[in-house]
Amino acid sequence: MQIEVKVVAGASRCEVFPLNEERMSLRVKLTCPALEGRANKQLCEILSKYFGVSKKHIRIVSGERSQHKRIEITQPFSP
Repeated sequence: MQIEVKVVAGASRCEVFPLNEERMSLRVKLTCPALEGRANKQLCEILSKYFGVSKKHIRIVSGERSQHKRIEITQPFSP
């Protein structure tokens, strides 16, 4: 399954907001800055908790250096 994510790095707290259920898009606020991949690492951790899967089953397909990312989740989950 692939989802679209808009990331806001450097926020005061971590939050996940569904934007569009049909297109499976989310807005994710992260406390880590977008430096040296720290925000991407925190994004994978938050999405693993949100979807109830292991971090190794979450992969950034595109947009590694952008706010707009496409994420692939390779294991079935239960929301």
